[in-house]
Amino acid sequence: MINNEKRLRVLVKEDKIIQLTYLKIASVEKIEAEFQGLIFIKKIGFNAPAIIKRTKDSLSTEYIRGISAFTALEILSRKKKVDLVYNILDELCRGVKIFHSKCKFLKVNKYIPYQVDVKVPHITTMLKESNIRLAKQLENITPQIVEYYKKANIPFRDATPKNYIMSDVSKDSVDVLNDSNYRNKLTYIDASSMNELTFLPDDFISILFHYMIEDDIRLELLKKYEIDMNSKEFIISAFVRFGRFWVRRQYYKKYLPEIFRKRYTYEKIGHYNKIMMEYTKKVIELLN
Repeated sequence: MINNEKRLRVLVKEDKIIQLTYLKIASVEKIEAEFQGLIFIKKIGFNAPAIIKRTKDSLSTEYIRGISAFTALEILSRKKKVDLVYNILDELCRGVKIFHSKCKFLKVNKYIPYQVDVKVPHITTMLKESNIRLAKQLENITPQIVEYYKKANIPFRDATPKNYIMSDVSKDSVDVLNDSNYRNKLTYIDASSMNELTFLPDDFISILFHYMIEDDIRLELLKKYEIDMNSKEFIISAFVRFGRFWVRRQYYKKYLPEIFRKRYTYEKIGHYNKIMMEYTKKVIELLN
């Protein structure tokens, strides 16, 4: 028989846990990748949000208050804090290097090549609106790009600075970041692409080729992490990644202008147009 104390326990407010969470609803494969990826990130020594609840097609994780590393880098660049910008980018690259060295221990049910068969046609479709000739050339080599990605052998971390949160940092308090605390502030989020296979340069490209990053910093870190910009895998990976950067911004700009203005307030969109066009021409020349 339940005694009165146990029966009345429901009255205790402290027994109820109310927690702000982040809910992701996606395919079974994406949720599995996200779940295993977040566990793995913590296991290899980095900050990741706690997992609250998982179902077949959804995942609830701890909500991390803060701004993205991308936003922090934008603000720090405008403030001319070059050394701190370098150190944060170096830390992101170091994380990718460690991820690559340990990813054989990542437990994902099924790996697939990065879905260039779907994503490159997105680029071509948008490109047709401004450059039909280049779009047609790109269509002609798309089968070769798809075939090349069958050789991909490294899980995609999707390490763009937008996929990290600087915990407990706001746009108005970025100055709290310094050389002694930025590592502890970095929290890794979004591991949903870890079941997709890509090439070694891809995540370094995702980190280093944004508009606010100065060329000398970019080149120094590419050299430090031994990324060969003249290799075939770099040129093809760069085209795909820059194309993804570009096509999303172009889509928002054309079809969602109000959201575009909010989402990309400070970005120099011309930067993404330029590198996308440069590497579209490079990949066409390479594969013709």
